[in-house]
Order: sequence, then C-alpha cells, then structure tokens
Amino acid sequence: MMEAISMLSGSSPSSKDTFLFDSTKNGPKGAPARPVVAILGSGDFARSLALRLLRCGYRVAVGSRQPRRAADSFPHVVDVTHHEDAIAKADVVFLAVRREHYASLWGLRHLLAAKVLVDVSNNSRPNQYPESNAEYLASLFPDSLVVKGFNVISSWAMQSGPREASRKVYICGDSVEARGQVLDLARRLNFEPVDMGALCSARDIEDTPLRLFGAWRGPVLAAVGLSVLFFAYSFTRDVLHPYVHSRRSDFYKIPVEVVNRTLPGAALTLLALAYLAGLLAAAHQLYHGTKYRRFPAWLEGWMQSRKQLGLLGFFLACVHVLYSLCLPLRRSERYQLLNTAFQQVLPCPGGVTLNAKVLNDIAAQYTALDRISARYTALDRISARYTALDRIAARYTASDRIAARYTALDRIAVRYTASDRIAAGYSVLNHIAEQCMVLNHTATKYKAFNHITVWYMALTLSHISTRRDTSVI
Repeated sequence: MMEAISMLSGSSPSSKDTFLFDSTKNGPKGAPARPVVAILGSGDFARSLALRLLRCGYRVAVGSRQPRRAADSFPHVVDVTHHEDAIAKADVVFLAVRREHYASLWGLRHLLAAKVLVDVSNNSRPNQYPESNAEYLASLFPDSLVVKGFNVISSWAMQSGPREASRKVYICGDSVEARGQVLDLARRLNFEPVDMGALCSARDIEDTPLRLFGAWRGPVLAAVGLSVLFFAYSFTRDVLHPYVHSRRSDFYKIPVEVVNRTLPGAALTLLALAYLAGLLAAAHQLYHGTKYRRFPAWLEGWMQSRKQLGLLGFFLACVHVLYSLCLPLRRSERYQLLNTAFQQVLPCPGGVTLNAKVLNDIAAQYTALDRISARYTALDRISARYTALDRIAARYTASDRIAARYTALDRIAVRYTASDRIAAGYSVLNHIAEQCMVLNHTATKYKAFNHITVWYMALTLSHISTRRDTSVI
C-alpha cells in the first residue's frame, strides 16, 4: 500500500490532495493487507466511503457503468471498473445506489450470491414504500446476505471523520455472520456500531435520518413566545412610554430598531436553553450517582430539542446581523440629504461645481452633522415640551374660565341672597300691614264703642236731667 493517496480533481497534478495513512491504524509495516471492499456506485457517498476505507487500510474497488468517467473522482489507487469486476474482487459489497436502480443489478444476482450486500440507501419521507429498501433488496437477491447500515452517516461525516453527533452506526440483518462482519468493519472505520437485530428493523433505521429534526413544535413555540415577549418589552420602553409620557411619536422605529432589539435577546435565550438542558441532565446524574438512570420525560424531550433550539437561535442571530447592516444604510440616506444641502449652501468661487475634494471635505464634517442632528433632536424634545406647556396653559385658561363662571355664580348667589332678604322684608311688612289692618279694625271698633259710650252718657245725662225736672215739679 502506498504511503500517500493523491486524489485527482480533474485538473493539473498540482491540484491533487494528499491523504496520509496512520501507521498505528494500519498496523506495522509488512502486515497482511485488509480485504478488498467493493462499492457499486460513483456518487458523493461512494467517493467519501472510498476515502474512509483507504485511510483505514482497506483496498477499494468501485463498480460503475462508466468507469473512465468515474475514475476522475477517485484516487488513482482505487480500482474503478465495471460492476462485474468489482463484485468479483470483494466479499463485502456496498450498494450506494437508489432504490429505483436496484432492478438494474438483476443480471448480477449470480455474482452477488453468498456476498455480504450492504444497503446504505434512504427514503425522502417516512413510510414511502410498503417495505423497507433493505427488505426489497433481499427479495430481489435472495441468495445474498443483505445487511442494512451506514445510512445515518452523511457524506461529509464519512469523509472528514466521525464526530460526537455522527459516530453511531445502526446495523441490522438476518445473517448473524454477515452482520458481525459489518459491525467489525464499522469499528475499524472508527464508528460506534449498534446491532439492531434482524432485517425487519431496517424500516426504523431508514426513518432515523428523517426524525433527526422532527420535534420542532416545542422549540418553535418557545422561539415565538420569546420573540413576542422581547418585542412587547422593547415596544413599551422605546415607543409607547415616550408617546404617553411626552407625546413623542417614535412609531417609525417599529419595523427596524424595535425588531432589531428583539432578535438578540430571543437568540441568546434560545442558546441558553439549549445548554441549560445539558446542565440539568448532568445535575440529575450527579444527584442519583449514575448515568444509567432514565431522565424524566420533560427533560428527555428538552434534551432531544437542543438541536432545534440552537438552530432557531442561530437563525434569529443571522436576522439580527441583517437588520444591523440595514441601520447604517438607512442612516446613509440622511447623510446624502445633508450632503446635497451642503452642496447647495457652500459657496463655489467662480461658479465652479463642487469637485471630489470639496465633497471629501464635506464628508469629513459628518461628526459636525451628527452634532447638528443631535441638536435637532434636542430642539424636537424642547418643542415637544413647549407643546406640553401650551397644553397646560390651555388647561389653565380653561380653569380661569371656569373660575370666572364660579365668580358669576357667586354673584348670582349673592343676588339671590339679597332677594331672599327682600322677600323676608316683604313678608315682615305684610305681617305688619296685616297687624295694622287688625289695629285699624280694632280702632274702628273702639270708635264705635266711644260713640256708644257717648250716646250712653248722653242718655244717662238726659235721664238724670229728666228726673231732676220731675222732682222739682
């Protein structure tokens, strides 16, 4: 085996990439080489799988319908040949083609007999077909030992090496011996194989990549709720409070500035939630003293949603970056307007038009323009205060009018009081007049009594005189 593998890129030899083997993985020099692995297909996954096998010391034979054209995409140490030759050189065959092309290999079924046939295909949606792809392949090639595996590994992870999130490989098959060979191969490729049992588990394995980002409802609701909360806070603080307090209209800030202040808070909170789940899981394990105890249902669901929370936080952060770039563009319109004003105001000797130097001098005065803008802002605030004072003065004027009306009412009340007094005087006078009439009536009676008295006295006197005369006689 060569110490270096040059990968052709379809251009000059200077553009070849070099892949070095690790002697600790390949074993000591002179050790027997590992067996040949065949790959049917020449796509991205077949190319990445070939590179991974080469780095781990395997010999690779690639079968393609157009070997000469496909050879440009593989290192020159890879044997790129026809399907028949590739199958004849290996005992383990990776089938890196789609389900629709399985029938094209029907003529090779006699060559695939007793071979370990590894199916790495996936579907575009869950339950796309009545049976899994591996079971369908086993029905087409009943004499082959069909094993399902490596379908959850992407081409990038296969080529660059396994990571924490892409280290596990789920493998299933009806043949225990064939499944053991594929499990050993996965270990030698530095993956962590998981034995899923018989081939009937292939449907669950094929649906696994489609369920990696399935639980989006909770994270999306959390993102929407946090965005609404931060937006309401920013709207109340930056728009509603100035309008209520000083009647300053800042509603133009809603589309850009208020939204831009909402996004970073929601993004950071989502990122914190993504990490908080791991901290709570670690605390749960420390509390129980073991990592094999099952998490509560709410914590397990939270742990499974960390990827969605992180992606939503990253999306909101990207939108925040776009909004932050829009703010200077928005302010540049004001600067252009001020530049136009300066071009009209600044004197040009001899009627010469302003040149680039003058425009540069004008551009150097952006700081002064900012100060002028700040002063204009202060003047706007002062104007708003004067407006508030005018409204207060109008209220005072209305209060004065009300006070004048109260004064007029007091005067009317005083007049009503005098009228009441006059009415009381009239009542007293009427009472006096009534008493006078009573007195007049009494006086009349007294006069009649006096007349009666005089008449009685006259009668008495005349009677006395009569008696005297009679006695004289």
